[in-house]
Amino acid sequence: MTAIETSGTGRFDLGRVMERTFTVIGRNIVTFLLAAVILTGIPSVITVIGQGGMPFPTSRQGWLILATGWFLSLLGAYLLQAAIVHVTVNALNNRTVTLRTALGIAIGKMLPLLGLGLLVFLATMLGMVLLIIPGIIVAVMLCVAGPVLVMEKRSILESFGRSRALTKGFRWPIFGLFVIYMVVATAISGTVTGVSVATGGAMDGSANPVVTLIFTPLIAVVQAIIGSAGIAALYYELRTAKEGVGTDELAELFD
Repeated sequence: MTAIETSGTGRFDLGRVMERTFTVIGRNIVTFLLAAVILTGIPSVITVIGQGGMPFPTSRQGWLILATGWFLSLLGAYLLQAAIVHVTVNALNNRTVTLRTALGIAIGKMLPLLGLGLLVFLATMLGMVLLIIPGIIVAVMLCVAGPVLVMEKRSILESFGRSRALTKGFRWPIFGLFVIYMVVATAISGTVTGVSVATGGAMDGSANPVVTLIFTPLIAVVQAIIGSAGIAALYYELRTAKEGVGTDELAELFD
């Protein structure tokens, strides 16, 4: 891929972001899996139960369970991102981080991460309502707000501004990264849905609820690991490209 020159001491390279993403996942797969099962898999199970095999719940209790699952999924996504950012930065500096330490970092930032997640979600949804394109722009601009909040110990609003500054000039390649991720995620989801229907789904084409209960959380876990590690690698790439900050300096923020 073509590297993009910057005014910093490094270069932004989309291929390097992807390479680092899967390298870090490979080196920390057990830690990432355990964290993702706790923070993403369990909320996904709750969401599936709330749906009751239907696209939307058919009872008040179902809606309550579904809302709980959605809330825990949003919170879990940002906690997982925080934990994986911690592991990723240290892994790039040849340091090993335990699951307990990574989750401790995430839980310590739980309330600001929740506030950040809700505001990013609302801003993105508002943008989507405005003919979709503004929502995509907002999502790209704020994509590293979570790592900024955790790594640089900034407030929610400061994290928004910092994320906009870091992504400025690189938003097209970041959007390309998102497109690649969405294509892979769609392919995985489509394959699993086909398997679900083929292994006991109803004649009308609806999925097998047992298979759905098993595979939907599994898909969520895999996607969460790739997405969180990708954001962590992207944040690292943006910092080095724009500011020449290396792994030693980033890791010291946790010391």
